[in-house]
Amino acid sequence: VWPATAAAFGLLDSPRAEATLTHLSRDRISADWGAHMLSTESVFYDPMAYNSGAVWPFVTGFVSWGQYRYQRPWAGYHLMDALRQMTFDWARGRHPELLSGSYYRPLDAAVPQQFFATSMLITSVLQGMLGWEPDAPRSRAMLTPQLPPQWEDVRVRKLRVGETSIDLTIWQHREETVVELDGHGPKVTVDVVLPVPMGARSVDGAPKARVDASGRRVTVQLDVEGAKAKARLRWKNGLVIEPPTVELEPGQRSLGVRVLDFRYAEGVWRVDIEGMAGKTYEIRFRGEPLSGVEGGRLVHRRGDITTVAVQFPAGRGRKETKVRLIR
Repeated sequence: VWPATAAAFGLLDSPRAEATLTHLSRDRISADWGAHMLSTESVFYDPMAYNSGAVWPFVTGFVSWGQYRYQRPWAGYHLMDALRQMTFDWARGRHPELLSGSYYRPLDAAVPQQFFATSMLITSVLQGMLGWEPDAPRSRAMLTPQLPPQWEDVRVRKLRVGETSIDLTIWQHREETVVELDGHGPKVTVDVVLPVPMGARSVDGAPKARVDASGRRVTVQLDVEGAKAKARLRWKNGLVIEPPTVELEPGQRSLGVRVLDFRYAEGVWRVDIEGMAGKTYEIRFRGEPLSGVEGGRLVHRRGDITTVAVQFPAGRGRKETKVRLIR
């Protein structure tokens, strides 16, 4: 699991990072409740062993953060959400040091309320999902939010950059994202980097917005001083995934679905999915209507939400499948 730490700090080349993070998003590392220290397929794996298979909330935060760093929110969100749920299931506001690799429960030998394990919930939210990176010596910051599409708005108060405090609000509507920054203190320059839905046909950002080489992100530079500053991104069509999550129950096994990869090319979105043999999972997408689905079944369409059911063949253990969504 440790390559996730390098990924969290953006130290890997993108193609290699994406290949590594795809491996880490599989259940063999990323269980429903967090990240195993060692793959369940290793001959050395032991679900009760401290360094050889137990799930660490501390390391889970690095995996979630790394997935977000390389624009893979569909793989990072379920881990962050697991840390959220863990906050209320055991020590009430504190995370245990480590949990069983086979069942959702802390190990008896674990520290029940560990600070650095608990800290990774905030880290995966602020530095992962919100992508907040302050640089006080240069009076600058970067904000790279990748919110789940079902969230309509987010508000964060008192983000600090040196002596400046910034209140953040993000609104998400159909085919539009708006970011508002309200600064209190000396001037700060913030690069707001907004994701573009895969397959979007047209993108309209604020004046002087920069589109990266991949076409997947738009950067708007805002000077925050006194008055509120706004960045707005509009687009047409495209598709995003609602990251699947698991409602954790103490003692459960890891049975949830994983989105391993999501790409678009020439009118087709490809989704790589892992799940339990014999089970059917529903995945929700937001954006334009689809003309066809291969490898899954179109369940229903409501507003901009399309639900696709994916059935895994009978057998044992976990399986992988590919779904093609046709424009």
